[in-house]
Amino acid sequence: MGTLLITAKHIATLHTEVGFGVGNLRTALAAKINEANITIATKASEAGKVFGSVTSIQMAEELGKQGIAIDKRTIALKEAIKELGTFKVAVKLHREVSAEFTVNVVAE
Repeated sequence: MGTLLITAKHIATLHTEVGFGVGNLRTALAAKINEANITIATKASEAGKVFGSVTSIQMAEELGKQGIAIDKRTIALKEAIKELGTFKVAVKLHREVSAEFTVNVVAE
């Protein structure tokens, strides 16, 4: 699978130089995010409770390793992730464009 690395700077450049619509880029980024599946290893108790919580910073960094550069502030956590398991997390790219990726939280 190819790498799609899009930042705000890339969007502006493509929009002005190539005439590629910003909406198309957001849609392409949303499609890539929807396919994303990240794993975050963290310290946890035997009962499956995470020491602390999984942060949007950690998620943004893991997405970045897959070539998806997003700002941590676009990650919309309904509540803090404080246990092991699989979670769906929303990303708000624009008021009209959102996406969702899967986070697998595992014990170190």
